[in-house]
Amino acid sequence: MNSQQPVWRHEIKYLISPQQAALLEARLKGTLQADSHAGSDGYDIRSIYFDDLQDSGLEEKEGGMFERAKYRIRLYNRDPSFIRFEKKQKQGRLSSKLSLPLREEQARDVLQGQYAFLAQSGPLGEELYRLFRTQGLHPKVTVDYHRKAYVYPFSRVRITLDSAVSASPAIALTEARLPFMPVLEGGGLVAEVKFDGQLPPALQALFRGLHLQQTAYSKYLLCRQALDPAFTYGNLIPHIGRSL
Repeated sequence: MNSQQPVWRHEIKYLISPQQAALLEARLKGTLQADSHAGSDGYDIRSIYFDDLQDSGLEEKEGGMFERAKYRIRLYNRDPSFIRFEKKQKQGRLSSKLSLPLREEQARDVLQGQYAFLAQSGPLGEELYRLFRTQGLHPKVTVDYHRKAYVYPFSRVRITLDSAVSASPAIALTEARLPFMPVLEGGGLVAEVKFDGQLPPALQALFRGLHLQQTAYSKYLLCRQALDPAFTYGNLIPHIGRSL
């Protein structure tokens, strides 16, 4: 499905240690359900992030109050039967996502700079085509991680735990053997909480006493800095597990 109407939801991210993750996951299992599409063991995600010649996708104001749109090709378990070209937008704690389905051969064409077909692929495709043509949009980094997802059965709440976040300068759609670099020190994870309106009090209680470190930085930005220690956006790779 090619959804072109953005739905804005609250999104909060935390950088957590393996010990914090174990405690949080035990609480999640007692209150939420494992995502039926993911199963109890979770799934692998590969995202290939794109940016323009000015690295506009990295322009985040201090504190994460505003982020420009980010563009990525995403697939799950390196399965080429389900590929999406996504536009992710975030403003403060609100985020939205638009997606364009791609066939495997189309995704590989895009990675090789052959994107003319996007001009006939609906509003998001047209936007992507313009960015390729006028702003030099091109793939920047491949990001892999493992995700466990939990949903609250009484409202649209989704909580995910992303582990083994790693980055590679090699751009590859399904290839397994790439030169990946771990991004978060100490085996750190990223916990994300997505919800409409307000987070139910019962779910707020799951995070009490864990002293989680909230972050506004995206995986894309963290992975770009991990691959380039001289990156000019400052020392953004944080210490994992530090309390707020």
